[in-house]
Parts: sequence; structure tokens; C-alpha cells
Amino acid sequence: PDILTLQKHRTFLLCLDTYFEKSLTAGVHVSTLILSRFVDIAVVSCREAGNKYNQRCFEFLDKAAITINHYFLGMEISMAKQAKFVYFFGGGKSEGKSSMKELLGGKGANLAEMCSLGLPVPPGFTITTEVCDLYYKLGKKYPAGLDKQIGDNIKKVERATGKTFGKGKNPLLVSVRSGAAVSMPGMMDTVLNLGLNDETLEAMIKLTGNERFVLDAYRRFMQMFGDVVLGMEHHDFEKALDGVKKKFRAANDTDLDIAGLRAVVAAYKGVYKKARKTFPQDARKQLQAACDAVFGSWNNPRANRYREINDIRGLIGTAVNVQAMVFGNMGETSGTGVAFTRNPSTGENKFYGEYLMNA
Repeated sequence: PDILTLQKHRTFLLCLDTYFEKSLTAGVHVSTLILSRFVDIAVVSCREAGNKYNQRCFEFLDKAAITINHYFLGMEISMAKQAKFVYFFGGGKSEGKSSMKELLGGKGANLAEMCSLGLPVPPGFTITTEVCDLYYKLGKKYPAGLDKQIGDNIKKVERATGKTFGKGKNPLLVSVRSGAAVSMPGMMDTVLNLGLNDETLEAMIKLTGNERFVLDAYRRFMQMFGDVVLGMEHHDFEKALDGVKKKFRAANDTDLDIAGLRAVVAAYKGVYKKARKTFPQDARKQLQAACDAVFGSWNNPRANRYREINDIRGLIGTAVNVQAMVFGNMGETSGTGVAFTRNPSTGENKFYGEYLMNA
């Protein structure tokens, strides 16, 4: 056999042996990526030499790569069963911190930090970027143990807010947002008002005394869920809304009264039925589907193109941030906006923000 090829083969095996040892000791999660580098080098060497021995060497390495990749994936899955995938924040305490952007994403890491600083952050939890990575490695399935961790953290948010998720007299509604380590504004999916259903709709009306606000939130959620999560056509909802507005002689959405908004909710249910889709009444199913949508949006054409244009590399996925809702459209005493601890234009150390009332 070719002496040079044997030396390269021996070097490859030494590297592989060292890597196995370090991986098992340190619990490295990017094993298949680094391993493939070693295999690629060895395979190229064999192809260059080209004799019968090297062909056998190539076949061996090819099979070894597949076997070892499967081994490492199995090891990752085994480790995942013991891993922490969900980090809580709320009530002045948080399990994460600002330095954990690779794991919690920029949004999740900073929410955790602000909460630790005592800022009035609505409670919630972050599902890590590692889950996104495993979601794709496992064929769009989730690692064992994740569902229980999500359930445990929903209970923590319920205790922090005094509300109950998807049921009860004081329902908990949440937002579900993406959050990669590098900001990608508008590229991935968001779902608001999650937790509303026919039961919590009536409970929220009694709780707030503002039927119009709750009906408006419900119809917005139904449209957003159908569009973002289930992939239904946006214009079908717009067509249904326009039909109701015409019937009630309303020029704008805000001109619809309570009866008009109830008619919109009924019309949207008709859109679901026509599309042969089901709007889930179970809040946990709503949350599961919303998480699927956010993780799925990591690889949508818009997000991929954004990363390509901005040369964003090396990220394993997006985190998912689930946070108790606050509302800007409950009347003239509430609003929506953006605030900064400094003036973003001049850097002046002065609170700065912009907002709209009842929006």
C-alpha cells in the first residue's frame, strides 16, 4: 500500500480518537460537523492516490462516517433527555443571563437580564436554540422531555401572574416569538394572544368588562394563527372581514361594534371550515403548533436569504420566547410603543420612546 496514504489514514484515526475522547469528556454537541471535516480530508486523500487499496480505504471511511454520525446523533439524543431546554424568567428572577445569547437567542438572553435587574418584565420562558437544532436533526420532532419542561414552565408563569393557561376565570394569554443569537427583524414568525378560545373569550369579557377589546383580540388571533401557523391564505380572512364590514356599513375595522366583531369571529370560523382546517380550542395544542411554526420559520426562504445577504453564519437555530401578553388596545389608558434607556440617535443617557395610545 501507498506509504503516504497510510500516514494520512493513521493521522485521521489519531485525530478521530482524540476527538472521541474530548467529545465524551466535554459533551460536545457539534460532533458530526467536526467529524465530517476529518472524513472529508481522508476521503480526498484516498481519491487522489487512486489505487485499489485506497478504494477500499475510501469505502471503509464512507461507511465509518455514516456509522459514527449515527452514533454521535444517538449520543446527542441520549444527552438531550437529561438536558435543560427551557429557561424561565419572571418576578425579578431568571434562569438565564445576557451572556447566553447562543443558547437563549438575543431576545431571550436580554429578557432574562432585564428581569434579573428588577425591570417590570412580563413573565415567560425561552425554549433554547438547541431545541431548534435537534428539531431538524430528528426530522422535525422534539427531544424527549421537552413537553414536560414546557408544562412545568407554564405552571411557573401561571403562579407568577395568578392566571391559568387556556381556561378559568382569569385566563393567561401569551405571545410566541422567535429570537436568534443575531437579530433578524421580521424574518421569522410571531403569534400573539395565544390561549384565547371560546371558553376564555367569555372569561376575558367578564374579567375586563371590555367586550369589544376581547372580541377584537380573538378575531386577530384567529387570523394570525390561520395565516402564520396553518398556512391558510391571508386574503381569505380579509375577504370575510370585508364582507362583515359591508354588512354593518363600517368603513374601517374600528367602526365595527360588538355585534359586528362577533360576526367576524363567526365568519373566520367559516374560513377555517372551508379550508378544511381546525382552529384548536386546546391552548397547549395552540402553543405546540405555534412553536412548530417559529422553528419552521428558521429555514423559510425569507430567513435564509436574510442570513445570506448579511453573512450571518454559525447559528444552530432560533430560540422561542413564550411570554405573558400585555395589551395596548384596552382603551385610552393603554398603549403600544418602543422604549430605550438612551436616545438611540444621540446616545444621550435619557429615557426615550415612541408610542400610540389604544393601539
